[in-house]
Amino acid sequence: ADVVDAAIVFNFFMFLFLIACYEIASRMMPSIYRPDRKGKGKGKGGVPAGHTPAATVVSRPGGYPLSWVGSVYRVSWSQVLKSGGVDAYMYLRYLRLCLQIVAVSGFWGMIVLFPVFATGGGNAVGWYHLSMSNIVQGSWRLWFPSVFMWYLTFYVLYVMNE
Repeated sequence: ADVVDAAIVFNFFMFLFLIACYEIASRMMPSIYRPDRKGKGKGKGGVPAGHTPAATVVSRPGGYPLSWVGSVYRVSWSQVLKSGGVDAYMYLRYLRLCLQIVAVSGFWGMIVLFPVFATGGGNAVGWYHLSMSNIVQGSWRLWFPSVFMWYLTFYVLYVMNE
């Protein structure tokens, strides 16, 4: 458990460090982080030809940190496609798909599977106590992860079809 706690704390501080680096860099080098400014592009105002300037899609961030998050959250998929192109659109849709799958499987995995595994009757210790290795061989509890995977598979196919 000490290793997991250390990893969580380390990753939290790395997250804060990277967000701080982004906030500082975006203010120091606005031509890189805001393509609506004049720069070395092929189209008008440094924006590649055929793309919409980002200023028309996302309002400029305010002076406080993370003020850009709300504006980015409100951007529609058609605006992302128009301003970023097909590659950016597909990449962001893929990231959203991955987030949806991880969020649903993680939430329901903790709600359904952790209690099943924790009461599995095995002698596992540490994090293994919350895994399938804590279930005794031949137990009826083995049906829970099987059914869970079926439901998760159907959910993934549903989300991919959206």
